[in-house]
Amino acid sequence: MKISKKFIWGICIPVVLIMLYLIFNGFNHEATVVKTREGSIRDSVTGNVRILAEKTFDLQSETQGRVLKSILLPYGKPVEVREGQILFELDASDLNRSLRQVLLGQDSHLKRIKLGSNLASQLKIEEKEFAAHSAIHKENGISNLEFEKKEKNLEYLEKNLEFEKISNFETSKSFEIEIERLMKELEKKQITSPISGILVSSLIKPGDMVFGGNIVGKLVSHQKVVQVSLNEEDFVGLKEKQKAGVTLFAFGKAVFEGTVDRLAGTIDPATGRRNIFVNLDTEMDLPVGASGRAEIIKNEIENTVIIPRKALLGNSVLVVKNNSVEIVKVKVGAKNLEKVEIIEGLKVGDQVISETPHLFYDQQRVNPRLSPWLLSD
Repeated sequence: MKISKKFIWGICIPVVLIMLYLIFNGFNHEATVVKTREGSIRDSVTGNVRILAEKTFDLQSETQGRVLKSILLPYGKPVEVREGQILFELDASDLNRSLRQVLLGQDSHLKRIKLGSNLASQLKIEEKEFAAHSAIHKENGISNLEFEKKEKNLEYLEKNLEFEKISNFETSKSFEIEIERLMKELEKKQITSPISGILVSSLIKPGDMVFGGNIVGKLVSHQKVVQVSLNEEDFVGLKEKQKAGVTLFAFGKAVFEGTVDRLAGTIDPATGRRNIFVNLDTEMDLPVGASGRAEIIKNEIENTVIIPRKALLGNSVLVVKNNSVEIVKVKVGAKNLEKVEIIEGLKVGDQVISETPHLFYDQQRVNPRLSPWLLSD
């Protein structure tokens, strides 16, 4: 049975037409595109946030002893404290006994001084006798040897009286120094708060034995510090007083506004990150240790060409013209999490691929689908 040429052509031509249609239309990938537009953009950077206490103290014991009192037990509820308040107290009974003994010795010593010196009394008598012997010696009533003996005895008493005064002074000072030492040691038995703040943790309880150098608790100030960690390259253009917005995971979608207070002078060599510190305009008591995200606004630019940030691939974008993809190099200006400013390479109205642009290639045929990004303003 012979197949006519007309029959063959009748089959081939529709197949070819279908194939051509599929090549130029049916096989095309759908591409989500947006039109570049003129608008405003905030040139900003983002970073990780941590809430820190402005002052943190690891309370340390300066001496050893058994714990008598503690205003906070391990795993207890944090306690508000005032500056100078006693937080922990160690047994000081031995020191108190030593102090009482020294005070008793000092009191006895002062009483002896108050009673007067035997040498001083004896010296007065010798001075009178020496004056009398001097008059007699002038009349040759006594020998020179006897007179010299009296004179030397007087000098001896005078020196001994001075030695006694020096000894009394030394003893008095020794008592004062020992009392001062014991008082300092007693002070070490009481661990007090250096600031008004919150005692957030305790590592000891009554009955525990602690030694010099042991950490016994942690104290934080009421004042908080908002620390923002940024990549090193994001620091270009950052300065004090710039606006900032902070969100904390513990507070949901609430945004706390503030300004940059200061920039850290060093960079962490391990992470390549650098910190800034932000003042927030809120009276809310933010918990120490809370974390979140921050946006620092460097500048606000009006009337410039913008595209979604997710449309940017390095320094290139994928432009769709006549259902064909073209890779275009661009010069990027300001940027934030959502938008990018295009200084060169695009004009208002160009269509760029905004969803998964990395999945497309140059000269690829696509079916563009306009995104509502154009309508959100």
